[in-house]
Amino acid sequence: MERFDVAVVGAGAAGSAAARSIVEAGRSCVVLERFPLGHAEGSSHGSARIFRLAYHHPDYVRMALHARDAWRELESASGTELLTTTGGIDIGPLAVSLTRLGADGWVRERDGWFERAAGTQENAGPR
Repeated sequence: MERFDVAVVGAGAAGSAAARSIVEAGRSCVVLERFPLGHAEGSSHGSARIFRLAYHHPDYVRMALHARDAWRELESASGTELLTTTGGIDIGPLAVSLTRLGADGWVRERDGWFERAAGTQENAGPR
């Protein structure tokens, strides 16, 4: 019988990431998955997901930037594009302003981008 240092239950996003980290740390690992690969039974199946940097707090922006860097490292290691970024826009009377919360400065400092559309103004919140 083959023996492993660690057994990971579930090969979804979290289980796969855990297994990869375990193997990178030099431990042997087996992943136990109830469904066949490519199934549609989990919370992260399908070909599209949203990945955003527009969050209400600089800490979330930092975490998203760190996650994006990790995706890029995984792309480099696998030789496969995994994350396609296209941009985004937040609009509406109750939209939280990244500028007002200070997250825009962190994104500018770390990533060099952040833009407010011409003719728009800061939303002070609900009236």
